[in-house]
Amino acid sequence: MYHLEYGIYFRVAAAIDTTQGLYYANWSIVETSFDGSTEDAYNPPIKTLIEVFPKSKASFTVESITDIGIGKTSRPIRIYATNSAHTAVNIDIALLDSNITGI
Repeated sequence: MYHLEYGIYFRVAAAIDTTQGLYYANWSIVETSFDGSTEDAYNPPIKTLIEVFPKSKASFTVESITDIGIGKTSRPIRIYATNSAHTAVNIDIALLDSNITGI
């Protein structure tokens, strides 16, 4: 959230065994002044309604991987989820051919 912004964007996740339904998120501001002011510069958003619905698996998308020249490094590879995972997600990247060495 930034000063003078009029909207916020966020994603939340719930444990897989959370009961489907409507829940409210309450917000608060924890603020540290950098200019000595004692007044809050931010206001918390209003209570936000969140719907929890069943989703059995997280879905991931991998950006196209470009060719890499010999002795060069690759561009960053974007991997993103279409829905939030409630717990940590580890993604291991490996070559399809395990016989390739020196990379």
